[in-house]
Amino acid sequence: MHFSYPIDNMCILAKNAQNDYEKASVFSATESLVLRFLKEDDLPHSVSEKIYLIRYHICAFIGYEHTNGISVNEHIHQASVKSIELADIIRNIEISVHKKNTEKKNKPNTLFTFFKGYK
Repeated sequence: MHFSYPIDNMCILAKNAQNDYEKASVFSATESLVLRFLKEDDLPHSVSEKIYLIRYHICAFIGYEHTNGISVNEHIHQASVKSIELADIIRNIEISVHKKNTEKKNKPNTLFTFFKGYK
């Protein structure tokens, strides 16, 4: 499961949160998602950085983080933008991994090539 899919939902839920209970639910769900995905030891820095930024902007929007002088509407906008950027990073990583795996499959086995050419 990609982090970017459920976090998109958190952005939508944050926008629609009307009361403290709904905001607390969004906060809790966001924290849970972030912690689950940040447990991965091999995350590229760019991925973990986007995850932290998305978390910050969602939490600032619903009132669980300082806004640092940025409007709450800008925070939810930034969370959505960072989520799209994260999806792009993940997609590029998947493409890169797929390319590497395809290249390995198409690369001739040197041992097989050696014996095939041996007469």
